[in-house]
Amino acid sequence: LATVEGKPIPQIERTESEKDIAVIQAATDDNPTLNKNTIEKTFLWDDPDTIATRRFGVFRQSSGRIYNTYNPGIHLIDEREYFPEGVPNNWNHGRSIDYHERNSWAILWAVISSWNEVFVYREWNPSPLKWVNLTISEEVASLSGPQRFVLNLIDPLAKKVQTNTGISVVEDLNRAFSNLQKAGIGRGGYWEPFDTKGLKGRDEIRKRLSNSLLVGKPFNNEVVKDGKRLRIPTLWVLNCCQETSRSLKQWRYEEYAEARDVVTKDRKETPTEKFSHFPCALEGLLKDVRFRPRVEMATGGARVDRHFQNRR
Repeated sequence: LATVEGKPIPQIERTESEKDIAVIQAATDDNPTLNKNTIEKTFLWDDPDTIATRRFGVFRQSSGRIYNTYNPGIHLIDEREYFPEGVPNNWNHGRSIDYHERNSWAILWAVISSWNEVFVYREWNPSPLKWVNLTISEEVASLSGPQRFVLNLIDPLAKKVQTNTGISVVEDLNRAFSNLQKAGIGRGGYWEPFDTKGLKGRDEIRKRLSNSLLVGKPFNNEVVKDGKRLRIPTLWVLNCCQETSRSLKQWRYEEYAEARDVVTKDRKETPTEKFSHFPCALEGLLKDVRFRPRVEMATGGARVDRHFQNRR
């Protein structure tokens, strides 16, 4: 009797449908030309529903994960191993904030390498009930240090005028960061709303996560396609960013309350609010065309970054 995750799969399954359905089931494991190690490397997902469908041919109601290819075992990397001297300051850096009036803000720092690999390397989750705009600005500037950021983005809701000050949160932050720079704290930064239209940012994250699974580790994104060598875009999360990692893994679409509804209705396409904040901040950054690799040239042509040289 075939099993998935130790549970037997019945040869005949009864459903509430009045239609007869014949299914010929085959699992990847049935292929005699593939050994188990090859199969294990092919299916790197940690979502049991995805594994059941893609590996064993057992179709289940999807768990509804928005980023169902995110695997902390692959995408969550050791900061000390890959960046023992810190993230390079000559790559393009960006900051992004998912703003809320009462819920905690999701603030993340990300960098894109000269070879188009994105690394989320810092996060902070302050509550606006405990922190005011000025103290949040001071902490963000302090955590950022002397680094220059090509992008400083925030949720468009921050454009709403505050009744207690008569100006918006965006204006408040920009004034604070300007004053902090004059005082020698940080490099300033002009905050502006990120784009919330469309799914370009979400698709970009999905593409990068899939590519990361393909290459297996950072600084290894050169592949051969149609006889040409090219660098594919990837995404990695440093292990100091546990909340970002947890959010990418747990963010889901809304689901119907009763199992019977799942059979008779289309899947919901509305994401839940829970676990959405850090992914939304990252989406805003990745859909902006200005967040792109910095092209660095030397006399002999394109300069190879030492991180890639050391890991070839």
